[in-house]
Amino acid sequence: MLNSGSNVDRNEEENAQCEFIGNVGLRLRQPRGSPSAPDLSFAVPRPFWGKGYATEAANAVLDFYEKEKGVVDVLGYCQPKNENSKKMFRRLGFVDAGIRNVKGIKGEGTLEVYAWVRSRTGKRIEAFGIGRE
Repeated sequence: MLNSGSNVDRNEEENAQCEFIGNVGLRLRQPRGSPSAPDLSFAVPRPFWGKGYATEAANAVLDFYEKEKGVVDVLGYCQPKNENSKKMFRRLGFVDAGIRNVKGIKGEGTLEVYAWVRSRTGKRIEAFGIGRE
């Protein structure tokens, strides 16, 4: 079972048959100066890489937030050398924004990441408070 950030009613028998294999969700960063749009986060252990679980769960999360909450602009971040995450962001329809310094990913500081934007309104990443710095 990949935790997709939504509450799913399951009975005890169904839960006993499920194996937790990671997390996928949207997060709106809180520190002052953080980007103004939520970002897609995911964590899946290595034994489950390449099986499509994170992509399927991420699609479900993005679809839910767009249809149920009206969230149409989402950011994404990964380590600059993480090619698998880059491939996943492309499959999800995110646009490559290159290496950026983003505030609020780890506490109050700034972190250099590979950034992505998926905007149904056509906004560029700079519109969310992320520059090249």
